[in-house]
Amino acid sequence: MLIYTKRMIQSILGTLIIFSYTALKESSALSPQGRQLSEDEQRIFSDVGNNLEMFRFIMEHPANALVKDILLKHPAFRPVFHVVLEESKGELGPFQAVKANSGYLDLAGGMDYINSICGFSTGSVENALKLHHQGRTIIVGFTDRPYEKDPFRIFDVIHGRSAFFPLKGGIFLCHKFSGQNIDPHDPRPYFKYQHRFLGLGGQEEASHALNAARELNGGPFPIVLGIRQYKSLPDQAGSLVPVADSVFFRDNNIIPYGEISVVVTPYRLPHLRQIKMSDPSFSRLTSDISQGLKTLGIPAPVFQTAKDLLKWIIYRQGTALAYLINWNKIKKTYSLLDESFCGSESDLCEVSSVMEENAELSSLESVTMLTPDMILLRTLSNLCLKLNNSLGLLDDMDKESVCHLTPDERLIYVLNFFQGLFDHLDSDILSMIKEDKPDSPLKISLADFPFHLVTAARSSEGEKERIMREIFALAEKTLEKRIHADIPFPDRTSAEASS
Repeated sequence: MLIYTKRMIQSILGTLIIFSYTALKESSALSPQGRQLSEDEQRIFSDVGNNLEMFRFIMEHPANALVKDILLKHPAFRPVFHVVLEESKGELGPFQAVKANSGYLDLAGGMDYINSICGFSTGSVENALKLHHQGRTIIVGFTDRPYEKDPFRIFDVIHGRSAFFPLKGGIFLCHKFSGQNIDPHDPRPYFKYQHRFLGLGGQEEASHALNAARELNGGPFPIVLGIRQYKSLPDQAGSLVPVADSVFFRDNNIIPYGEISVVVTPYRLPHLRQIKMSDPSFSRLTSDISQGLKTLGIPAPVFQTAKDLLKWIIYRQGTALAYLINWNKIKKTYSLLDESFCGSESDLCEVSSVMEENAELSSLESVTMLTPDMILLRTLSNLCLKLNNSLGLLDDMDKESVCHLTPDERLIYVLNFFQGLFDHLDSDILSMIKEDKPDSPLKISLADFPFHLVTAARSSEGEKERIMREIFALAEKTLEKRIHADIPFPDRTSAEASS
């Protein structure tokens, strides 16, 4: 018994010595200057599963200088690894560009750079290394880190199927439909969950994004550069498989596509709490967004405080609503997850025309077709609900937070939302919004207005009339100013021709 115990102790000590030597060796390799990893570096090291080769690839490879800087400065983000796919090898279809946005190609690095980042998630660090050792090009992007402490989120990860690549000038390329990021521990690059395809976008979604980008050009939306079809994708084992040979795609009748766009910031409104953890004054956020807007030539006021930025975001929400109404477009969902911190309404893949919506409704029994007044009311109602959620997100912040709103500020933000709407709404549609119920069925009156607005302003039902009168007065004032100033409304046909 004594001999057995002695052997056990020797075995344990031997194991500890080997473990300590290995840890010392890795520590020395990670810190050639003899220093410990910083907290930010340790976070990245943990994100790659403590894999030394992949950590060094991020930290030392010149091509990753910009993404390394983002990962070190923004704890809300984590790295993702993509394998580059090549059109010349039959792995990608041709790039279908949005002609109206071709002027942004140079800012995005040109087609050569876009081709160099057109890839798909490897699903895991191990698969990335396997493909790299096979001679495939691996690139590093980033997405957001899971966060479970936010009641305003549906998913812990907001960018569940998008990866971002930083560009010069403080802007980013977003590669949408490029693999699942919902579960960072799941090695599958994509899979089906209930009725959803996690990590993938089909031809219909991509086509919607392409068409919406062409028609809504110039509005507060992502700058979609184009889409392209995937013809080969990595599987769970890290092997590239032709889509045509895949049982998964054949059985689910899906043709996978990717979407490339330029964005000012990857941050969405529900990232608010994560941003606050590393940037409590939001000074870095406002500075970064100001730089990105300047690079893209998007006019914006000077943001002295976080509330200045938030007020502008709310104005842009109203502007996005005006563009959708003017073009007879409908967005299937209005979620805070789609609201960028630069006031852009994301997920153009969910935007369709009223004609398409009515075509879907016509296949259902006892369903009334959408008329212009119904479209306006439906869209107003959805956006007022979203406005309510946006302000609720700010109101839910600690009272000491720079983003917390007072009741008076809430009402100012509500009016600012409608100012953004009225400033960009077609004059014919703006004239439909009247305080009194007129004879024409195409008019919107006080009684018709969505009840979500009362909640958004944090007012009682009894105050609804007062708030509504302020909004209707704002509409009339805007219309009168436009008529007297002879302000032309943007010509839709010229936008269509340019696409």
